[in-house]
Amino acid sequence: MRQRPQDPIFLIFVIALLAALAPVSALALEDTPDASAPNVATIVARMVRAQAENRARMHPYMVNRTYQVFGHGEHEKSKSEVTANIQFLPPNRKSYTIDKSSGGTAENVVRKALEKEVELSKDPSITAMNGENYDFSLIGEETNDGVTSYVLGIAPRRETKELLKGKIWVDKSNYLVRRVEGEPGKTPSWWVRSVHLVITFAENGGMWLQNSSVAKANLRIVGLFTMVSRDEVVPSESLAEVTVSAKPTLANVTPASYRSRRFAASH
Repeated sequence: MRQRPQDPIFLIFVIALLAALAPVSALALEDTPDASAPNVATIVARMVRAQAENRARMHPYMVNRTYQVFGHGEHEKSKSEVTANIQFLPPNRKSYTIDKSSGGTAENVVRKALEKEVELSKDPSITAMNGENYDFSLIGEETNDGVTSYVLGIAPRRETKELLKGKIWVDKSNYLVRRVEGEPGKTPSWWVRSVHLVITFAENGGMWLQNSSVAKANLRIVGLFTMVSRDEVVPSESLAEVTVSAKPTLANVTPASYRSRRFAASH
């Protein structure tokens, strides 16, 4: 029996998206001393250090992530919506719950996405943006909303759907990645004509985290589908009750308790 086209495509959305989320490994390129006009090796090496410093600052957090799925046209109303809560405990423990869902294929897609995200968080080296997985090239500089970034081309060093071919925007002031844009290094499925991903990052609570993503897929027969996600990080004071033990848990900070606190604070 032939598989429905929606299922493989959105699974590919997720795999490609997660490839861009893996932290940069220390196994990258050597730094060079010319600080006035850094070359690609210098930029990547500084990016590696910035990512390592960011990982050192990571503390337990929870993200409220809203997914919306659109079909055929960008201006069409959302076909479905799912809200998930993602919990993180350093160094590499993630879990999730589905808080709200309109049901149907979208919820299955989101569950597959989050399962893959949890799996990859255990061994981020598989998709890490480093010299073992990628070749980098310096495209130039670009300024958006008053922030200047180095634009680097990224090309997978092996043909796999877990890595991206495209570009990254590295903040010139702190060498952290602000934006990732590209396509899977390998076509994920016969059903998929193309997949395009855009992921953005920003500072939140002293950590550099993903804050949005857009994944567009052109499917055979079905046409264009789009998945959009937006993240809201729970304030650190809401996680004060979290206890890190041999079996870490964020059970004391449930989505419902956080929302009730946030509602009370606004009234």
